[in-house]
Amino acid sequence: MSLFPFVWVRRGERKRAPRLAHRVVRPAVVALALAVALTLVVVAAAGCGKAPAAADSAKAGSGAGAGTGSGSSTTGTYSITVQSNGKTLKTLTLNDIKALPAVKVVADDKTQEGPKLSDVLKAAGVQKYTEVTVTGAWKETYTLKADQADDTVVLDLSNRGTCKLAGPKIPKDSWVRDVTTIEVK
Repeated sequence: MSLFPFVWVRRGERKRAPRLAHRVVRPAVVALALAVALTLVVVAAAGCGKAPAAADSAKAGSGAGAGTGSGSSTTGTYSITVQSNGKTLKTLTLNDIKALPAVKVVADDKTQEGPKLSDVLKAAGVQKYTEVTVTGAWKETYTLKADQADDTVVLDLSNRGTCKLAGPKIPKDSWVRDVTTIEVK
């Protein structure tokens, strides 16, 4: 049996493949498509396709999970840890961040909305600094000098309940997703 429409019998002659090949192949393709669709439904129902913040928060005590910031991933709540010289100054929860005044800036032709980075630092008790390094759950980092952290640099609140560092002066490929740590020097 051949999957091709013609089977070569002898040189120069050809013969039509038996119709049985079409009767076997089509049901097999349909069965495969149904199996893939059923698998996707089962995965979605089980919650295996959740955002990384929820998936990584199950790693108890690892501190590497998205949205844990404080290193305590047993709670599964999102927070951002503000540090100076390796010492934790303050851990801000998502509610703390949402309570700060939000601003809108346009970056990469899209409106980014959330608190200014400078307001987040003030809420953590930071008065003076020379540079700020922002780290995300995916180990992305971006460092700003104090004069670069102006009113256009924001922590945009995402729909997943996390924040991303964004601003018109920061290239889009340098935006830090799922911010977990802000280190000031």
